[in-house]
Amino acid sequence: MRNRDDARAEQIANLDPAIQLRPDRAYYYETRAGYRIGLHQFENALADLDRDIALTPRPYAYFMRGLVLRQNGQIARASAG
Repeated sequence: MRNRDDARAEQIANLDPAIQLRPDRAYYYETRAGYRIGLHQFENALADLDRDIALTPRPYAYFMRGLVLRQNGQIARASAG
């Protein structure tokens, strides 16, 4: 049986080519960020969320970004927005 980290890594690998084909799809970045958060890849998740927000500034993306910043120990930056 696969563990959750393997499943998350597989989903990231599936999203990478989709992002290459359609880099304008904000949802792809948000989804990949979610999997990266699960793998504790906070810097990569933050980069994905920044791109997501640049494409489509939605409240949920900002919320996720704040959570990643807090989890990564960047409390002041998370509170600043």
